Amino acid sequence: MQTREDLVKLAEPILEEIGLELVELQVQRGRKPLVRISIDGPDGVSIDQCARISRQIERKLESIDPETRMIALEVSSAGMNRPIWSLAHFQRFVGSNLSFVLREPRDGRKSYKGSIESVSGESVSIRVENGDMLTIRPDEFEKANLDLDPWLGKRDKK
Repeated sequence: MQTREDLVKLAEPILEEIGLELVELQVQRGRKPLVRISIDGPDGVSIDQCARISRQIERKLESIDPETRMIALEVSSAGMNRPIWSLAHFQRFVGSNLSFVLREPRDGRKSYKGSIESVSGESVSIRVENGDMLTIRPDEFEKANLDLDPWLGKRDKK
């Protein structure tokens, strides 16, 4: 079976060709290995796009190694709680809410909720729930996930 890095190298060009982004790729080894791929795009991702990407990746894998038919492949949208980890991700989602865990505690805490205020240099400024501003480098996050409200900005049309 291909390594995670090999699978990322295989999937990224397929996604980039149609303007989508690889958000996460997980490999679970076992009797029937499972590859989970989360994708996103500027306008989100449709079920049809997920199915098309899945077929393209399966064809590419089979052309490299026919034994890949034994792999279960899942391609899905990263969703509203998608993970973010790079400065580019934080910049893209300035103004959005997120939940995050730091690798090392600050003031005795590791888990926070807040809003991405800005990205400057190599750091992200986040206003946390008590109003304090934290400045954090991406490598200081253990994990960070968007905490989007699907109804924000939607109003009943009269």
